[in-house]
Amino acid sequence: MRYFLCSILLFLTACSSNAPLMDVERQVVHVYASPAAEAWLPLVYTCAERSPELLVARTLDIASANLILRVGETPILDATPYQIDEVELVVVANAENTLPELETDQIKAIFEGNIRNWAEVGGEDANIQLWIFAAGDDYQVASNEGLFGGGIISSLAQQAQSPRAMREAIQNDIHAIGLLAKKDVEGAMNLQILSTESVFLPILVLPWGDKLVKSPTLLNCLQGVIDS
Repeated sequence: MRYFLCSILLFLTACSSNAPLMDVERQVVHVYASPAAEAWLPLVYTCAERSPELLVARTLDIASANLILRVGETPILDATPYQIDEVELVVVANAENTLPELETDQIKAIFEGNIRNWAEVGGEDANIQLWIFAAGDDYQVASNEGLFGGGIISSLAQQAQSPRAMREAIQNDIHAIGLLAKKDVEGAMNLQILSTESVFLPILVLPWGDKLVKSPTLLNCLQGVIDS
């Protein structure tokens, strides 16, 4: 009898060890990142791994997002922004373009279209190829206020759809000028910073809804991972 009971116990133990574990119910957090903030998306995924109750998925529709990632101050008033990093925005040209360091007024005049030839600022006789971001882009909004004092940008400027596109456009054209984060210029080939003037912008996350309120691990990680 004793042998029989031991056998039953061993059988039940074996069955329970092979039984599938119940998955933890996970809530999907939809993340929207502006083009300027895409470089910080890997940070979101890294921190999401520390929140087993959350499953992060990217969305291109900002209206459906539970977490918004962007650069610079936000006009969205219904969400509390959390700063996770900082970026320095600078004016950049092709490194093969031999130029003196430009004054702030000269750079402003270039972006406003009042200076259109490099010879007007000590360069060679060639038309300036001006590159900007779309009107509502984080970098463009910040530069309009912080670098150009709210002036009207030239209608002749060409638009880059992302920081990567901006960098490649300037690298491939000796007469190009545009805007980039300083971190994207340092160590990059064929780029030079034209002025000591720059603007520092916060990298912000904005949580929407109660998913992140109930699980603050993701937000805590995003705020602390830069300093760790």
